[in-house]
Amino acid sequence: MTRTFFTLSTFCGFLLLAGSSRAADEKQIQRAIDNGVLALKGLQSREGTWRHTHIGATALAGLTLLECGESPKSDCIKKAAQSVRGSSVGLTHTYSISLAIMFLDKLGDPADIPLIESLTVRLLAGQNARGGWTYYCPAIGADEVRRLTRLLKQRNELKAGVGDLGKRKPGRRTVKDLSPEIKQQLRLINRLAPARGGRGGMIRDDNSNTQFATLGLWVGRRHGLPVNQALARVDARFRQSQKPSGGWGYVLWEQKMRGGPLVTVPDGQPNDGVASTAAMTCAGLLGLAINHGAVNEVGGKKRNLKKDRSLNAGLLALSTAIGLPKDPRRFMQLVPKIQRSNGTAYYFLWSVERVGVA
Repeated sequence: MTRTFFTLSTFCGFLLLAGSSRAADEKQIQRAIDNGVLALKGLQSREGTWRHTHIGATALAGLTLLECGESPKSDCIKKAAQSVRGSSVGLTHTYSISLAIMFLDKLGDPADIPLIESLTVRLLAGQNARGGWTYYCPAIGADEVRRLTRLLKQRNELKAGVGDLGKRKPGRRTVKDLSPEIKQQLRLINRLAPARGGRGGMIRDDNSNTQFATLGLWVGRRHGLPVNQALARVDARFRQSQKPSGGWGYVLWEQKMRGGPLVTVPDGQPNDGVASTAAMTCAGLLGLAINHGAVNEVGGKKRNLKKDRSLNAGLLALSTAIGLPKDPRRFMQLVPKIQRSNGTAYYFLWSVERVGVA
């Protein structure tokens, strides 16, 4: 993704990072947030979008404004929501699918549930055999496009989300509450092995797409989608690819085009992007944390986070990019310093804010 795309997310980063810091001047923090909101609104086009190649930028900006207290009934949010809904019908771009799910969920309109269901199913279909995602998920069928288009048209005509759109039922949704069309699509996905992903048989996934897809699945899970198996594959992906330092890099590297062995590259060594970075270490931590949450909500024996070696090693590695240890020389002998987010600080702020939430 381009740097511009993730620049928008810095305003979200202000929220929890600033809100959790009592040492800072709260009035100064609020002024910074207010100025950021004004700047973000000023970038919105007349059509309601934030100009970018992908609609995910608009979903991200809308989500940011909602997190900053903007009313879902305000004109800027209404226009953004209309654009995201219309673009979501045939959406295949992984970042945009994930952000659309998060934005529509934050809006809280039950009429958006059919879109959230469909978008989440696309993420499930897009996960490959290594538990990751590429830039694009498989396209939906013509019947599903017609169904969603019909529901959106009905919504626009009635202005109330009635008829097939239904109303949000009290309590948490389950698989039983999903539409028949979505249940059929899930059965089809379950019969197929996770796709190897990418064109020409190569696994061209990366941990950035995987981070956003994982967040999208977590939100879709609240609407009754069965995503726990997919989250378990994410968990396995990050545990198996964790670097000796405890961090993670941008990609998993395959030596051969088809089924080649995983190549281990020392941290900090110039290579193809496998060396650990601060933002991607956050992505790995999120993958582990989200699966912990899913497993612990199912019931049975709870997992003890304090005994999770991968999680603790990841947090220790991340600490080399945040703050200063008391004994830096000894500390750096134990944990090689992960790479800074050169030129992508906004993305790092987004990622570390998500880790803070988790």
